[in-house]
Amino acid sequence: MNTAEVKKISVSRTVGANSSAVADYSFALLMAVARRVVEIHNGCKNGDWGKKIALDVFGKKIGILGLGAIGRGMVQRVKGFNMDIYAYDVFKDEGYIQENSIKFVDVETIMRECDFISIHMPLTEETHHMINGDLLSKAKSNLVLINTARGGIVDEEVLYQAIVDKKIYGAGIDAFEEEPPQNSKLLSLENVIVGSHTAASSFEATNLMSLMATGNIIKDLGRV
Repeated sequence: MNTAEVKKISVSRTVGANSSAVADYSFALLMAVARRVVEIHNGCKNGDWGKKIALDVFGKKIGILGLGAIGRGMVQRVKGFNMDIYAYDVFKDEGYIQENSIKFVDVETIMRECDFISIHMPLTEETHHMINGDLLSKAKSNLVLINTARGGIVDEEVLYQAIVDKKIYGAGIDAFEEEPPQNSKLLSLENVIVGSHTAASSFEATNLMSLMATGNIIKDLGRV
């Protein structure tokens, strides 16, 4: 940004263009992990038509880490499943929290009480490896963890061990610390569904990003 300012180059962003797409994908991962969709699909294709017991989602408790546009999108989606909503954010919007009947608590309480956790926070020094061994040791054994935010927020080695040791149920991971991940043991687990940092990639989101970017350029050219 400093270099752009010195060279008088306008910098703009397409804020919110892909929020709905990421929220959709986050909830899709949550459902897919809970109901073992990919595992059942692969089994059927290989001739295994046995019944696999999975988790219900309706009426459960979800913790949403980060109440920006995407986090709020998740709030809208989980309401349809009559879920109890817990949340944490650096900023507390009292009006929004009360309007949506959200229990605003600390991360440890979310980890201890929730059945699902969906991460929608930026990667900072404070959030790096925020989901660590100490925190995961407090989780329910049926916890499903979803991360469509940034790699590095979750300690992946610790997450792998927690799943292998059946400390938690599974995870949906669309953001890795290294992308593509090299020799990540998480890729070997059936109850982990992974993505290629693709949550924002829908036709509608990419079209909207293009339109907003074009609008920003036109606006900036008008200032010249």
